[in-house]
Amino acid sequence: MIVRSFIFGFVFLCAGTAKAQTLSQIIPESSTTSYHKKTMAEIADRERRFRQERDEWAKKLAALRLNFDALQARADADKARIIANKDMIDELYEERISRLTELVDVYGLTRIRAEQSVARARRSVVYAQYPQGLEVYQNMQRADDRTPVDNFEAMFVAFKTEHRAQREVSRFTANVRVRDNLEEKEVIRIGSYIVFTPDGQYLLYDEGLHELYQPKNRTKGEPFKLLRGAASSKPGETVYVAIDPSRGRLLDALLNR
Repeated sequence: MIVRSFIFGFVFLCAGTAKAQTLSQIIPESSTTSYHKKTMAEIADRERRFRQERDEWAKKLAALRLNFDALQARADADKARIIANKDMIDELYEERISRLTELVDVYGLTRIRAEQSVARARRSVVYAQYPQGLEVYQNMQRADDRTPVDNFEAMFVAFKTEHRAQREVSRFTANVRVRDNLEEKEVIRIGSYIVFTPDGQYLLYDEGLHELYQPKNRTKGEPFKLLRGAASSKPGETVYVAIDPSRGRLLDALLNR
């Protein structure tokens, strides 16, 4: 019995010793090396892809920063431009107000001058030859901010025409009222003083109708005889003519005495 127990115990000990093998004994060395290499390769691949993605994102970030800087610079430029434009708008607005104030004064002075011109033109024989000037003055009596610039230019032209006509001798054709009829006649005007016909007949200017008319009484006497010589004078020849400095009033009184 003793011997058998020893044998069985020995057998048991041997069996326990056989179960306690190492990992290298259980897994072959070639398998361990292959697994390790595979794992390291995967890690290296993941690291490579990570670095590649990191570099790509770094490039994108750099591009975004450049774009942001460009947009920021543009925004700063736009802001500066807006400020400059605002300052310019403020200056232009103040200038506009100033000019409008000046224009209001100009319109007022223009209306006053036009009224004076209308009153003068209605008594002047010059406007028997240039009736359009009177119309210009009448239109400018209502000058305001809606008046076209051309009207101001027309008024300036009318002033120049009137001033030039006051110092000239002009021969022109006009409608002359003889009794109750209008007749087209050649007439001679000396400045803004007198108008007469080539046959030596003084003409008067009707302020209400703005037309020339022949007085009912024939003009006689020495002053009237001079007219015939003036009408038949040659260019450059000196002649004497009796003029009416009152622009028709003295002549009208003389004819109706």
